[in-house]
Amino acid sequence: MQKVLVIHGHPDEKSFTSACAEAYSQSAEKAGHEVRNIDLASARFDPVLRFGYRQRMEEEPFIQQSQEDILWAQHIAVFFPTWWAGEPSVLKGWFDRVLTPGIAYRYIPGKVRPERLLSGRTATLVTSSHAPAWYTRWTPAYPVRRVGHLVLGYCGVRVVERHIYGLVGSTRDTRESRENFIHRCERSAAHL
Repeated sequence: MQKVLVIHGHPDEKSFTSACAEAYSQSAEKAGHEVRNIDLASARFDPVLRFGYRQRMEEEPFIQQSQEDILWAQHIAVFFPTWWAGEPSVLKGWFDRVLTPGIAYRYIPGKVRPERLLSGRTATLVTSSHAPAWYTRWTPAYPVRRVGHLVLGYCGVRVVERHIYGLVGSTRDTRESRENFIHRCERSAAHL
């Protein structure tokens, strides 16, 4: 059994993305995994990295707990919508504040690549988009690739699954297709 961290990256607690995250979390628990959840919709923290890494910001309890959760986890599942070819600003801010030097990576003098402090962990990325799923999956600038390679990958986390619910708002976006996608998320968690 694994230690699973589920990150709800949608700012709306009643969103389809949040429903998928909740279903994933419950399915992982039912399968016997130990699960922790981070819900960015209800979190109270400053998502702005005000000084870059030039100066440390005041440590907030939520940020410290998030860092402890990341270090605790063996598998990380991140749920978010794709808006304007990016993740919601609250999720981007969470990455900026939580995945910091000394927690997620460490620079090595004279080396180009950092020491990846989160190596050995795996991740599942789940997103929804108005664009077709294939476009969202394969466009390098879109977050399902960028977060996988340039954010989590930079820290040593290996993405093992990507689930994309495309064509939100189209004629293909039906109650049945949403239920099927939620079941897909449940199956993913059950087979970690």
